[in-house]
Amino acid sequence: MVWLTVKTFFLKVWAWCKKHWQLLLGASIPLIIWILMRGRTERLKEALTRIRESHEEEVRAIEESKEKQLEALRREKEDKERAAAELLLKIREIEEEYNVDRSDLDSKTKKELEKLLLDGDSAEVSRRLAEIFDVDLES
Repeated sequence: MVWLTVKTFFLKVWAWCKKHWQLLLGASIPLIIWILMRGRTERLKEALTRIRESHEEEVRAIEESKEKQLEALRREKEDKERAAAELLLKIREIEEEYNVDRSDLDSKTKKELEKLLLDGDSAEVSRRLAEIFDVDLES
C-alpha cells in the first residue's frame, strides 16, 4: 500500500513536469549557469575591470585630443587676428608713405587689395601694390 502511494505520487509529479517543462527549464538554466560560474567570478571581475580601465584611458585620450585641437584653433584664430592687425597697419603705412587715401580707391580695387593681402605671399603683395599705386619697386 505504501508502495502504491509512492508510485502514484511520482506519476503525478511526472505528469506535472511534462505539463510545465518550460518552467522547469527556465528555472534550471540560471541554476546551472550559477553552479558553473561560481568559481570564475574573480576572473570575470578582473576582465571587467580591465575593460573599464581601457575605456577610461580611451576617453582620456579623446579628451586630450580635443584639448589639443581647441588649442590649435585658438592659436590659428590669434594668428589670423594678428595678421589682420598687421594688414591694417601695412595699409595705413602705405597710405601715409604714398599719400594715398583708401576712400579714393574704387570698390573693386579695395576688394582686390584685401584679397591680395589676405591670400598672397609677400612678393606678390609687393608687386601688386606697386602696380595699383604706380610705384616703382626697383629704385
